[in-house]
Amino acid sequence: MALNKKKSEMVEKFVNSKLPSTFISIDGRYDSCSFKSNWKKESIKNNKKNLQNFWRFFYA
Repeated sequence: MALNKKKSEMVEKFVNSKLPSTFISIDGRYDSCSFKSNWKKESIKNNKKNLQNFWRFFYA
């Protein structure tokens, strides 16, 4: 029981450390779902801008 709790805490800590620098696209069918972590932290406009910047970097 304690081991599972520790594992869960470590995963949560890892996810929270990666959230600020991670871009994900959520299908519109799941837009109204609630997530344990704040994956939908930015507006769609900002996400599109980040994606454009990613592709510019990737093809530079």
